[in-house]
Amino acid sequence: MTSPATPGYATGRRRVHPLTAVSGLIPAGATLAVVLAFNGSAALAGVDRLTQGRGGAAAVLAVLGILVVCALVLVAAGWISWLYRFYELDADQMSIGSGWLIRSRRTARLDRVQAVDITRPLLARLAGLGEVRIETAGGRNSDLVVKYLTVADCEDLRARVLEGTRARGEPRGRAHAAPHAGTAPSAGAPPAGTAPAGAPTAGGSGPTVLDGPLPADRLLGSVLLSSGMVALAGVVTVLVVAGIVALAFGLFAAAQPLTWIAGALGAVSVGTVSAIVFGLLGVLGNAWSAWNRFHGFTVSDDRAAGQLYIEAGLTTTRRQSVPVRRIHALEVTEPLWWRRHGWARVTSDIAGYAGETAQVATTLLPVAPRARADALVDRILGQIAPGASAEAEDRWATPRRARWVSPIDWRAQSVTVTPRALVVGRGRFFARRAAIPWARIQGHTVVQGPLARRLDVVDVRIDLVPGPVVVTAAQLTPSDAAALTRRLQERRGA
Repeated sequence: MTSPATPGYATGRRRVHPLTAVSGLIPAGATLAVVLAFNGSAALAGVDRLTQGRGGAAAVLAVLGILVVCALVLVAAGWISWLYRFYELDADQMSIGSGWLIRSRRTARLDRVQAVDITRPLLARLAGLGEVRIETAGGRNSDLVVKYLTVADCEDLRARVLEGTRARGEPRGRAHAAPHAGTAPSAGAPPAGTAPAGAPTAGGSGPTVLDGPLPADRLLGSVLLSSGMVALAGVVTVLVVAGIVALAFGLFAAAQPLTWIAGALGAVSVGTVSAIVFGLLGVLGNAWSAWNRFHGFTVSDDRAAGQLYIEAGLTTTRRQSVPVRRIHALEVTEPLWWRRHGWARVTSDIAGYAGETAQVATTLLPVAPRARADALVDRILGQIAPGASAEAEDRWATPRRARWVSPIDWRAQSVTVTPRALVVGRGRFFARRAAIPWARIQGHTVVQGPLARRLDVVDVRIDLVPGPVVVTAAQLTPSDAAALTRRLQERRGA
């Protein structure tokens, strides 16, 4: 019988998978290989001198001996490091530890845990392993990462941590988790508590697939129509048009085209060429990153658990749970070049997500039909403020005189008050509609610069938790700004 002092979800101290030690040796081995590749011949010459010129064979054997010794040292260091690397879940907190010479131990209280996600980098997937990322309420680097474990152990640890948060007083929605060890799903199973895409749910309850898996052609289209790729296409277009103009005006008449191009390139500095090359690599890198992160993106909703579940990734897969109660703001973005296809993106501010995972974790729909994006936002707002109407109560827009400070966007700027949320629209080329539930607003700041005072307009900045959604009700008339601030004060914490 389990003692009350040792709850069933506790694991005691456990070691990570032994292959974790191998993963730690890969960077050191790669560094050694690079050093040898650039300095191998010099090392052989030096060893030959030390062996008093007794031939190349002796030098090669000496170098091989040094390599064997280095490899043994690396293996021994990895093994010792693995012996001291552990994780431990007890009644109150989750702990991870490492180091034998300089020991490190990090802990996270269970009542501060915000989310527990499973990610599987490419090399770990090839070995049948994964890592568990525990997000806590804190700033940058506040997350705990347990790596690497078998997939079954990842699912089991995730379930136990979520059960522990429930035992520490968290709402039921935070502890809706997978079963314990012995019933853990296979490597291809969906996140704990979710159903595969398109699968029916038992009795009509449980997770409902809202969108996904994301079609490859839609994802590819969104990548090709990203801001960086559009800018790259613009640069190429300018160069092509310049070449056509040069041909039309006979600039190539005095010289062959290749000679003219060589002369033009010769006039460009090395720094400019380097900037162009690195800019091109950056654009292509961002395109690959988006494809890799959002490949197969699937989002599901479990109303009973109060959770959104996300699966995505090509080389690195992730299984993420987003507590709806932690969502503080939602934003639908429609870039100009997506509107022909009717596409939109949904991002959010989520309390507790920080560090390297925040940018990915806060994307709820990378690209979807506009109607489906609006439906997701409406569904989430309905869970945060159940029973509240979505009908507009008041609406204010930027006056015409503000065109001097916002000549492009002033027609698209508006503020709408509904019983469930404050909705702020802005942007002509990047049309954005942000919805903030009243209970999630942290405060507001009224801003009026010298030019705004001259034009008699006021900005009202909405204070939110850190995240990609930044909301400002821009260039309102003073009377409209005063009415908005009164509404904010009246509905504070509603």
